[in-house]
Amino acid sequence: MKRKTELTADRLREVLAYDPQTGVFTWKTKTNRRIRVGKVAGSLRSDGYIGITIDNRRYLAHRLATLWMTGEWPASEVDHRHSRRSDNRWSRIRLADHAQNMQNRPIQRNNTSGVKGVTWDAANGKWMATVCAGGRKIHCGRFADIADAEKAVRAAREAAHVEFTRHA
Repeated sequence: MKRKTELTADRLREVLAYDPQTGVFTWKTKTNRRIRVGKVAGSLRSDGYIGITIDNRRYLAHRLATLWMTGEWPASEVDHRHSRRSDNRWSRIRLADHAQNMQNRPIQRNNTSGVKGVTWDAANGKWMATVCAGGRKIHCGRFADIADAEKAVRAAREAAHVEFTRHA
């Protein structure tokens, strides 16, 4: 079975135009009957990312933006700085490893405290603050007041995650 060739920067630039200021791709050439030259390329997926099909292969727009701007496929992951998955402006995306990308995640839906990194420790009757960094959990302490736990977890997160810090 023949493996499909990877999309090149030259082929990408041949079929699509990219505006780094808006993050929008538009069609430059008609590659199939449904494409209209000059129209916005891609569609919003159910997970919030923009998907674009080129030569019968689906790509994520933020990865295409990286290929367009750098001439190379990203080695690992591409992170949306403000977690808006459909915002593909060049100033809003950055290269990241998996751990950095996870640090920039929003608060999880199953969080019951309302504060990222803070959980109720029923055994001790206190709020427990933890941060994950470098594949390890950093214990920030247990606190009687949730505001103190939040303050501690924020400080630890900023120290550990630096530019990838996200509190909410």
